[in-house]
This record gives sequence, structure tokens and C-alpha cells, in this order.
Amino acid sequence: MRLVHSKPYVAEGRGVIERFNRTLKEGFESEVRIRETLPTLDELNAWFDAWLAERYHRDVHSETGQSPEERFGRETAGRPAPAMDLVEEFLRLREPRVVHRKWSIVEVAGQRYAVNAALRGRTVQVLYDPSDPAYVLIAYDGRIVERAEPQKPGVAPPLPEPSPAPTGERTDYLAQLRTDYERRMRTELSGLRLSPPPAVELDLPGLVALLEACREALLSDSERSEAARFWRRLRPLEPVQVRTFLDGARRRLGPGLHLDVYLQALETQLVRTRSAIKAKGGQP
Repeated sequence: MRLVHSKPYVAEGRGVIERFNRTLKEGFESEVRIRETLPTLDELNAWFDAWLAERYHRDVHSETGQSPEERFGRETAGRPAPAMDLVEEFLRLREPRVVHRKWSIVEVAGQRYAVNAALRGRTVQVLYDPSDPAYVLIAYDGRIVERAEPQKPGVAPPLPEPSPAPTGERTDYLAQLRTDYERRMRTELSGLRLSPPPAVELDLPGLVALLEACREALLSDSERSEAARFWRRLRPLEPVQVRTFLDGARRRLGPGLHLDVYLQALETQLVRTRSAIKAKGGQP
């Protein structure tokens, strides 16, 4: 057996007996102490039995509204006896162990026990009886998973079962994650601009194609990166609207200019249009 001290001020583990001690001192011990003569042990036991039966068991509890005698008498059938294997489990000592990564064993009190190979490298709880080392119970994730026997000399540990090969098409997690992110961003930006999300959105390759038409040349890698940053910052972009704004900038400013010139002109037109829509209450 082990002596386990509860934490101070923890009512869950100490409150019941402390409350009884207080009632005992206030209702029984105080009466004994004011007597002129010191009672004998037999007299003290007789008085305590009388106080317990006539006062403590018959007083109505403030929380339950019943006396202890009435509440105890409700369960006339009594509680069923627990299963012996459950009692044996609770009476065992418990120690944490890490299952050996190579030999799939745990060691308790100088004895090695073979554990399922699937638990290699994992921390388990070993429930053991110091007086009966015939077997131990292995607990993992809060429940008993196996009954481990002592390791037999010369017997190799079992190999872990290989994981089954995946069937069906492989899910592109990153592509799905990006799709969900873009859908959420469109919804949030639409709420900020007080307008519903567009049915059709200009994608990045489409924007690059329109900018290359304005510059009459292919965009370099750095220019493509700049266009991508612009696309992420101001999306969603309507194809017809962007094409109209860029065609107007090309006619007004001329073709073949620096990329920043067309991006600045496009951003100015987009901001003006969206500000006007917002001022009208979100109606185009």
C-alpha cells in the first residue's frame, strides 16, 4: 500500500471527512468536554453511539433535504459487488514506461515483458503486482490494451504489421486548402465592399495576358511576381472591367510602357469604381 497525501484546499478529496469532523466536534465533543467528571471509554462509546443514531443520522441535510438514515434506506437492494478482475486492476501498482523501439519490451521490477509491436516507442502505463510477476497489464490512451507475459529467452519479438496500402486517388491536400482559402477570402472581401462575389473572376494568367498586350512584350519573372502581388491584393477582379480599364490606359498612355504604369492606372480605376459602388449602398 502507498500513503498518498491529497493537495491542500482540495475539497473533492478532503471535504466530506472534514465536515463530519466539524459536526462531531460541535455536536458531540463540546458536550463531553463540559462534563465535570471524565467519562470512561465505555461511557464515551455509549454516548457516541446514541448521538450518532439519534442526532447525526436523523438530522435533515440542508442540500439533500433528507436525513442520512432516509437517504441510505432508499437503496434497499444495495450495490452489486464489482467484478474481481476490475478489483484486481485497481489494486495493482502503476508505473509509466516507454516501450523499447527495437525489442518491443517494458521492464518492471527487473522483469522484462513482451508488448505488442505496435506500441514501440510509445509511453504506456504498466499495472503490476509486486507479489505476482506472472503478467502485467498494459494501459495506453486511458484504457487497458493487453495483458503482457514475461519475455521468453531466445524468442524474437514480433514485427509490427505493415500499414495497408492506400486505395483510390490521392487527395491533393494543398490544392484543396488553397481552394478553401480563396473561397473564404472572396467572401470576406465581398462583405467589406458591400457587394456580392462576382460570378466570374479574372485569374492570374488572364491578368498577365492583358498586361503583356499593353506592354507588347512578355513579362519577366520579376514582373510576373509583381503582377501576382497586385492580383492577390485587389482580387476579385472582373474580366470585362479589367480589360476595359487596361484598354483605356493603353489608348490614353500608349503601349510599351513600364509595367508599374499600367498597374497604377488599373488600381486607380478599380478604387474609384468600388468607392462609387460603396457610396451607393453596394448597388452597381
